[in-house]
Amino acid sequence: MGKKRYYCHFCDKHLADNPQTRKKHNLGLQHCTNKKLHYALFKDAKELLAEDESKQVCRRYMNTGQCQFGDACRYSHMTPEVRLQLRAQVDRKRQEDNGAVDIETLPQVPLEDWLRRNHFESVELKGTGNEPIAESLESYSLSINELPECLKGVQSIPPSLLPPFMRDYKATLPPPPDWGE
Repeated sequence: MGKKRYYCHFCDKHLADNPQTRKKHNLGLQHCTNKKLHYALFKDAKELLAEDESKQVCRRYMNTGQCQFGDACRYSHMTPEVRLQLRAQVDRKRQEDNGAVDIETLPQVPLEDWLRRNHFESVELKGTGNEPIAESLESYSLSINELPECLKGVQSIPPSLLPPFMRDYKATLPPPPDWGE
């Protein structure tokens, strides 16, 4: 059998398998550059944006479209359009993490259709000002505690968007008057 060989995945090279050779290779400029480029592929948009905003713009790259240092350049080669795309991607990710819902992406359902689907058959919709929407609170079905389909996948819904329960309505009503006393 021949001697053992060490294979470096970053540099795509076979080396003699001994500590001195490995150490010399791993500390070399070519290996460090290849390793940095490899791990840069797995950075998320937030890291890329933070790293790029800390750098100054490479004037040579912006003027000519080329830089002799390539990816090893210490200045930024990112165009303003790419920066805007990254910033938008970071904002979208932040909204997803916070559970925020983009209202424009939700389907537009008319109120009448939503009420009809949620068993509000006895609701009379009035077209003017301060007239009541329903004749009485008892006319509401107990299925009022169901969310619309577009909100069912949302993780953290603010309390103002949660559907109310019948007990919540009854708790806010004044007690009925005692007749006959």
